[in-house]
Amino acid sequence: MGMAEGVLASSTLKYKHQVKMRLALMIAMFIWGALAIVISFVGSNAKTVASLQDAGISVHVLSESMQGFYRGFGVGFMGAAAVFVIINLYLLINKKAQANRRVRDLDERNVAIQQRATSLTAAITIILAAFAIIVAGVFNTAVMFTLIAVNLIMGAIYGCAWLILRSRS
Repeated sequence: MGMAEGVLASSTLKYKHQVKMRLALMIAMFIWGALAIVISFVGSNAKTVASLQDAGISVHVLSESMQGFYRGFGVGFMGAAAVFVIINLYLLINKKAQANRRVRDLDERNVAIQQRATSLTAAITIILAAFAIIVAGVFNTAVMFTLIAVNLIMGAIYGCAWLILRSRS
């Protein structure tokens, strides 16, 4: 095996590991969606909620709208995760499809576009959250302080990621 073939084999193994990691993440997302649906049913049953409260677990009966939210969230997560589980399983089974996807995923232009889109999304989200803080302060201070915490956490994550990536380059 020549050096170029060794590099290609190593790259293929790394990509296969990435696909396996994505598969594991999608399975976790599917379970998270199922959990949301279970919570919607548990939270809708007053007797179950009372039993949990007797056991010292601080829960309350969910309103109809919250039950709908949990069910919709769960179905959405499960549906999206199921699609990506199938895609990633297909990539693990089909070597040619895996090779084609690897080339597409690692293409410099696609990577640059993804990085710019991610950076722009983060910047816009932080700005919109800052605007929402101002609006929420007028209506509900609990929501305002929650948004402040979210914005600070997003900023801290951005700063840490920036420092880590800068130190590695």
